[in-house]
Amino acid sequence: MGEVVRFVRRRIRLAVVLCIAAALYLIPAHLIAPLSRRISATAARFCSYFSKTNLEQDKNPLHIVHLKAALAKSELETAELRRSLEAINAIRKSRKIDCPILVAQVVLRNDSSPSRRSIVLDVGSEDGIKVGMPVLWGRPQDGAILVGVVKQLYRKGCRVALVGDIFVRVPVVVSPSGAQGLLVSDGESLQLKYLEGGEVRTGDAVLTSSFTGNFPAGVLVGYVEGIDTEGQRDRKLTVQPALNVNELNTVLVALIEVPEK
Repeated sequence: MGEVVRFVRRRIRLAVVLCIAAALYLIPAHLIAPLSRRISATAARFCSYFSKTNLEQDKNPLHIVHLKAALAKSELETAELRRSLEAINAIRKSRKIDCPILVAQVVLRNDSSPSRRSIVLDVGSEDGIKVGMPVLWGRPQDGAILVGVVKQLYRKGCRVALVGDIFVRVPVVVSPSGAQGLLVSDGESLQLKYLEGGEVRTGDAVLTSSFTGNFPAGVLVGYVEGIDTEGQRDRKLTVQPALNVNELNTVLVALIEVPEK
């Protein structure tokens, strides 16, 4: 009996479906067209949404552009940090500096005239910086290189007078002769003054001397560039700096004890 009931029910459902299909078939086209158009429009909007989303992704939407900019900035900062680490390693390997070294960012270049050359760093008294501390860089082939010396101090910054500033005077020794003198600037070029000792030749390295105690010994400053021998007594010896500071965005401050003034 139960099987007969289920058979009858299946037949009734089939008949209902056939009747509905026939009714839809027989409905005039002008009545079913709006429904068809609405269904088509909904489907079109649905497809358009996903197509537009994919197209925007292909064209780098704003948030992806910002993400790429942040990634590029991060890559630049990583490259700068890598350069700083290489410079520190070069200084350490040269065994000229055994004190703590602080990495500082150059925030301002202040070349008010050819005779006054300085930079401003983002570290100051709060970071342990003191007036007279040497500012360095490093290269694998040269070791430590002198950039300048801290001349003015602020709480969160400092001004560094560069090699080439008329107020920066560096006691130096010329290698390999061992001749000693004072490196000064006349506003146009670096010159060796009060030179005593061995013979100096073009291309000789000019290194810092610890004669006054203001600089660690053996830090490269530059190379003898020219010798004017018109008069042996008043001969002019010019020095080419070993470093172009304008190419640096970061520098290294040697946290050494400086003599009290």
